Amino acid sequence: VDGAKRLGVSGLSVTRPFKESIVPFLDHLDENASEIRAVNTIVTKEESDWIGFNTDSTGVVRPLQVFGSLRGRDVALLGSGGAARAAAFALKNAGCNITVFARNVKRAKEMASFAEATLKPLSMLPLTKWSLLVNATPLGTNSEVIDTGTIDSESIVFDMVTSPEITPLIRRARAGCAATVTGVEMLVHQALEQAKLWTGDVPSEKEFNRVARRAEIGSRYSRQILFDGIGEIGQQKIRNSRVLVVGVGALGSVSAEMLVRAGVEELRIIDRDYVDESNLQRQSLFDEYDCKEGLPKVIAAKRKLARINTDVKINAYVAELNAGNFAALVKDVDVIVDGTDNFETRYLLNDISFKLNIPWVYAACVGSYGMSFTVVPEKTACLRCLIQDVPAPGSAPTCETAGVIAPIVHAVAAFQITETLKLLSGREEALLGKIYCIDLWDGSVQSFKLAESRKDCPACKLQQFQYIDKSAQTTTLCGRNSVHLSPQSNQDVSLQDIAERLSKLSKVFVNDYLLRTEVGSHAIVLFRDGRAIIHGTDDPVEARTLYARYIGS
Repeated sequence: VDGAKRLGVSGLSVTRPFKESIVPFLDHLDENASEIRAVNTIVTKEESDWIGFNTDSTGVVRPLQVFGSLRGRDVALLGSGGAARAAAFALKNAGCNITVFARNVKRAKEMASFAEATLKPLSMLPLTKWSLLVNATPLGTNSEVIDTGTIDSESIVFDMVTSPEITPLIRRARAGCAATVTGVEMLVHQALEQAKLWTGDVPSEKEFNRVARRAEIGSRYSRQILFDGIGEIGQQKIRNSRVLVVGVGALGSVSAEMLVRAGVEELRIIDRDYVDESNLQRQSLFDEYDCKEGLPKVIAAKRKLARINTDVKINAYVAELNAGNFAALVKDVDVIVDGTDNFETRYLLNDISFKLNIPWVYAACVGSYGMSFTVVPEKTACLRCLIQDVPAPGSAPTCETAGVIAPIVHAVAAFQITETLKLLSGREEALLGKIYCIDLWDGSVQSFKLAESRKDCPACKLQQFQYIDKSAQTTTLCGRNSVHLSPQSNQDVSLQDIAERLSKLSKVFVNDYLLRTEVGSHAIVLFRDGRAIIHGTDDPVEARTLYARYIGS
């Protein structure tokens, strides 16, 4: 401290094991540091005025906020040092029920009292029920193993150890499909707060993440690094990237697997559907067990992906992407990958891309034919430049009416993820800038240069995000176990053409005004203007899935 004062430093970062022992050397403590009695940040106003702060508590809470409210959670907190005190302070204020586990029970008594927590010896951890585990000890930096008992998919595991970032505890948690927070995530958030105290500025979270991780890429990705198009720098960027895959059906499941194997930092997957027997022929992440269990696709996908690469943080959402939830899901992702089955959601992705300035990679396939192209805000045309409005329902075949073969799924996904890796690795100049089309059955491959953006395009030019602003197009019919769906477009549909396609699957009744067919335990009544009533469900998401599957768009 004397040396630092002679040098005239204006700030210091304090690390373990000095966070508590530094306190007597300081002139003032801020409110948080005073209560925690541990300091990780010092700001000097003058040579004789050293002020202690604690930003560790911010580092604990911020990365956990993505999982929603912490109030009422049962927390197992391991440790009794300065980092543990900061975690206890933050979790107590968040309304958690805390149990402190420590080897040195005598030392931990005072902290447990401070946190209004229950105190138990570390040996009791495997026998104790918890939903959030926070490790504030150096265990995990050596060969010692923390016996946590069973870790399930509903748990959150937070390991404050920063090096290595992917500790044995984090690997075990991800293998069990638990949500995780690493020490580097905490490090970044507390450092952002430190930088604000020292400089008055709030730096880039993305840049801090990149610097904090640097190059822990190891031999796992050596073959990818050897490829000139990516190299070591590109792989570091991939390891620091976050990707959202919307839809984990055929294209989405293949794309998600390739991204996990490539080693992205975080993969977010969202899908509204469940695993069906008809999926197994082409949706490579799923098997008969998933079908038998009736699992949501994202849950089954997360289980498989977690076993492929525990370096990757996988967050799964059983939901439909919509105007109400996109902000939380898309926040801070680097690329959006399209694995959807309908144009309405794709137009929403297009709006999100240009509203938030995030590139997205379109892809679609049916039969033996598929296509893909990449949209980069301010640099390429967008989906609405190419296809101005949602195609009329029934105007194009779907996988349910025209079929699809598995090889086209893998071929199109390969192109889609190659473009994604270019974006993630900082090789944007290598993007093709073309629409890529392939028909595997007749062996044809075509590519077309993306047209210029339309000057009157509502999305990329006029910034009119109609698909974000649109209200819901579904109504649950009270007492009828039915949902009424209204299409985005007001175009008449050809009931006879749709009836011809659907007649291969089930009995169809059609007249000049409507079409009726039964699929499983549901009935679909389709009107000439594209409206439909889906009988046998009061769930709008399920109704929209059935509409997209059998009618289209």
